[in-house]
Amino acid sequence: MKQISEVFKSQRQSCGTRVIKKVLSRQDCRVSRRRISHLMKSAGMVCKTKKKFKATTYSKHNHPVAENVLDRNFTVEKPNQVWVGDITYVWTTEGWLYLATIIDLFSRKIVGWSMADG
Repeated sequence: MKQISEVFKSQRQSCGTRVIKKVLSRQDCRVSRRRISHLMKSAGMVCKTKKKFKATTYSKHNHPVAENVLDRNFTVEKPNQVWVGDITYVWTTEGWLYLATIIDLFSRKIVGWSMADG
């Protein structure tokens, strides 16, 4: 059991019985995947699964696109002349939380923000 937990931790808790069996067999430890699975369940070890990438932006649309008035010139001489905005989202236990911010390019400080759930 100790060897299984060591392999599990060394693989950053993201491996299953196949990987653990392969590593243990290289160490001349013969154990079945079924036994590994049983020991992992009894110890409360659960494999962390990676989520598949999902594109959240659809850019092949016919909607009008805002004009690029800054043309990547981010140097501003006075405050309150140029504001830029961005939207991001954060996963919480209650679901996705969307955060929109407005930033003054002169001071690089947040002028305004808003949050909403999905």
